[in-house]
Amino acid sequence: MELEDRESDFGQGCLQRDGDRCVVTNTLSSEKRKKLEPANILPWSFPCYSASRKDMITSNLWTTLFQCFPEIRSVVQSDKINEIQNGLTLLSSIHRPFSDFQCAFEPITDTPHTYKFVTFEGFPAETKASLRNLPQQINFVTGSPPTPEDRLPHPVLLDCHYRLANIFHASGMTEAMGKTLRRAKKIKAGSLLEHDGTTDLASALYYAIWQTVAI
Repeated sequence: MELEDRESDFGQGCLQRDGDRCVVTNTLSSEKRKKLEPANILPWSFPCYSASRKDMITSNLWTTLFQCFPEIRSVVQSDKINEIQNGLTLLSSIHRPFSDFQCAFEPITDTPHTYKFVTFEGFPAETKASLRNLPQQINFVTGSPPTPEDRLPHPVLLDCHYRLANIFHASGMTEAMGKTLRRAKKIKAGSLLEHDGTTDLASALYYAIWQTVAI
């Protein structure tokens, strides 16, 4: 299936499952001046590649992720990044900070599919101010009947994203990783193709994780 079709299926699946609402603010897509977007939990730009180094970069990155977070191996693979379990519906003002690891969903212990939305340094102040009256907890098991578990945002992926956000924040690499991920996304889209294959997201991720662990 073509990438465009997969993304369309992914986006429509997230919107339908989440009731055409942002999972953080509960904002409806029909509200004026509010734009909803499907967001990957593990970023779409993770399987980044150049024309000459696709296999090596993708393999190195996912090898690093699996070494650091072995539990994700059974949930998602590099060629299945757009499965609905790896997605959320977010306001556009939250989507980019989420993809840049400036915010995350902190799991609530002993309460399945329930999270606290947390922000880190670099999260836009204007957006943060608009979130002051949010509920303390966000539960993804909603609707009647409830969404089947195999279609909910996967707790392993949300936990991985949350831990990565903490690691990048603690290591001071949040801003750098955000820029790298956006650059990788442009490369994948074909608008910033580096013919020499110099974008090495795997090394940056590996450095950030293991430098923090070593401390």
